[in-house]
Amino acid sequence: NIDYNGNAIAPSIDNVDGYEFVGWDNEFTNVVKDLEIKPIYNKKSYTVKFYDNFGNLIDEQTVPHGENATEPENVNKEGYTFVGWDKKFTNVVEDLVVTGQYEAIYYTVTFLDMYGDVIETKTVQSYNSVDAPLAPTVDYHKFSKWNQKLNSITDDLTVQAVYTFDNNTYDIKDVNYWLQIL
Repeated sequence: NIDYNGNAIAPSIDNVDGYEFVGWDNEFTNVVKDLEIKPIYNKKSYTVKFYDNFGNLIDEQTVPHGENATEPENVNKEGYTFVGWDKKFTNVVEDLVVTGQYEAIYYTVTFLDMYGDVIETKTVQSYNSVDAPLAPTVDYHKFSKWNQKLNSITDDLTVQAVYTFDNNTYDIKDVNYWLQIL
């Protein structure tokens, strides 16, 4: 009982899972009539942050207690295959940091001599460079270059050695030999 025009004292409130108490639905000061007062609760919300495994924020969502976050759409990274998330983001009941899991993409680079025979095969991670093997020596020819660029590999690649005719390797005996053949 409260005296006319008196103030009521609020009872202690029990916690309700997933909700936070924000106040009462009526004032209970200067009471002049019988009152029914109910507590008001708001559903808790949590922050779910999605990162790639390189530390870049992909998406941030506010999710009500017990509900599911929505998987971000743009999770792809050049040179990598997305394979999933490190944790579930269903029935969210706390702030979450979810990290995408990726596997690097690798390509095969095959090096051929000037005749098309395989010198060496190498595996290289996408968007990386590959070191070429030593080009084989070819009589009367000088290695010039490889016929493909060897940086920023984005697909399986076949690379062939390119040679130029080396005028400086002939002596008079070689010239006579070639003239006899012609």
